[in-house]
Amino acid sequence: LYTGMLNASGGVIDDLIVYYFDETFYRLVVNSATREKDLAWITEHAKDYVVDIQVRDDLALIAVQGPHAQEKVQRL
Repeated sequence: LYTGMLNASGGVIDDLIVYYFDETFYRLVVNSATREKDLAWITEHAKDYVVDIQVRDDLALIAVQGPHAQEKVQRL
């Protein structure tokens, strides 16, 4: 799910991708340019819940976007 990370007033903090694996396991993919800020916000707001946050440096996402994205990816 491509979605927004919003503050209490509904203002945009950042966008991110959420993967649902099951009721107890989700993967969040935040932007690399704002990673530290996003992780700090998530960690702060997770304190009120029973949540295990694992930062994974062994995973990555390369986004290929734009009107010719499918064409470009076909050449990989």
